[in-house]
Amino acid sequence: MTTANLSTPTGATMMPTMSAALGTLKRDEVARATSGLNVLLRAGGSVGTALAVVVLISQLSNVVRSAGNVPFDLAAARSLPAATRAAMLPALGGPFGNTFLGLFGIVLLTFISAMFLPRKPKAGVAQ
Repeated sequence: MTTANLSTPTGATMMPTMSAALGTLKRDEVARATSGLNVLLRAGGSVGTALAVVVLISQLSNVVRSAGNVPFDLAAARSLPAATRAAMLPALGGPFGNTFLGLFGIVLLTFISAMFLPRKPKAGVAQ
């Protein structure tokens, strides 16, 4: 799954969320809130990516350990015989599938929560 594929559902939920959040603010508060939201988005994206990598590597190391190769690094993977690597390929699909399924679940929860955002600004909010 490429970044473009992930950005479409995420972008579909981020715009309504940011619009709903900024719609409740006064005009002079919008600039600071926008900067704060951008910082949170950048930091959240980095932390989320790092956590997904930690989960993936943890699951991959369990697969490699179960194959009898305790050290998990690229040098060890390159030194495996071709037959061992071919035998491990089906087992490697599980960790990738689990990680992406978890990420899909997070995006789905975000999309569902975006459906409950208010559609119209509240009456009496100063613009």
